[in-house]
Order: sequence, then C-alpha cells, then structure tokens
Amino acid sequence: MRSGEELQSISIIIATGVRRRRLGIPGESEFVGLGIIESASRDRNDFAGKDVCVIGGGDAAAENALLLAEVSPTVTLVHRGKTLRARLTLCAAVAGTALHNSFSESVVTRILGNQRS
Repeated sequence: MRSGEELQSISIIIATGVRRRRLGIPGESEFVGLGIIESASRDRNDFAGKDVCVIGGGDAAAENALLLAEVSPTVTLVHRGKTLRARLTLCAAVAGTALHNSFSESVVTRILGNQRS
C-alpha cells in the first residue's frame, strides 16, 4: 500500500476480469491454488468463515467480493483507482455490504505465506 501498511489475509481472490491477468508480483505463482483462486462462484465454499482479500476494481472483483461476503466474515477489496471501475449497480451493492473493507489507490506488491489455511 502507498502508506506502507501491510495487510494480512488467509486467502486472496484475484479478480482482474474475464481473462485472468497476472499481477506479476512475488509470491503470486507460488500460491495459485493454495489460497489464491480465480472464481468465487466456483470456490467460495472453500473459504466460508475465513477473512478474504479481493484484488481488482472491475466487475469481476465486485462480483467476487459480493459472493464472498455471503460466506466470509470480512472481505477486503484492494484496487488501484480512486473508485471502482465496475458497473454502477455492482459498485452500489459493494458499498452497501456491511462485511466489506476497501483500500483504494493501493497496489499489492507481494504475497507472503507459508501454508494453505
């Protein structure tokens, strides 16, 4: 994050759009399938009851955050822009979700961990 603050999460969802784009950061390839998933609709039950972090600001990120908010105590959304790029209806739904934290103008620079939760 720009402030240098570090966030911790048990799981990370990377929601970059229709085609999965890599973040290209250290730790990303090491944790694919070990906490990093691409689809909350497919994998959300694996993360039920766990705090999660969604990286992205478009429709896919917003949709994944909303799906995970149904089963996770805390969903943190990290995105680069000042506002989400998602459709207005999705932005409104995300803003109305009580289980949601958002870090705008933030960039994830690495993913750390030592095991799958």
